[in-house]
Amino acid sequence: MAKVFIGNLSDEAKGSDVEDFFRKYGRLREITLKNGFGFVEFDDRRDAEDAVRDLNGQRLSGDRVVVELAGNDRRGGGGGRGGGGRRSRSRSPRGGYDRRDERRGGGFRGGGRGGGGGGRPHRTQWAMLVENLSSRCR
Repeated sequence: MAKVFIGNLSDEAKGSDVEDFFRKYGRLREITLKNGFGFVEFDDRRDAEDAVRDLNGQRLSGDRVVVELAGNDRRGGGGGRGGGGRRSRSRSPRGGYDRRDERRGGGFRGGGRGGGGGGRPHRTQWAMLVENLSSRCR
């Protein structure tokens, strides 16, 4: 068994959309969708690795999604947390990335979609550094 994390998941994405997105890679055991992210559990780890390799950055329900092995199984090996990519600068007080922040409206969901907390954003002790951003981005 291997679990795959799906980030930047559209609010319009349904379980059937996610199932269709991953179906050709192998047998799925479970699909769990949250607010802006989700998890897919495969029977075979190799199927999960193939899906991560091929689907990361592809469009699902109109948005480009982040697809990577979940938990301690993430690419990059080692200790798991802070394994690179966009998450490496978002840290919890315990020293690692905390997906619960996304449920509170934090995370990587930009624009006017908002999070679960609603209301105005507030200052925190955390900052995000954005590098190599094209001037064509809004």
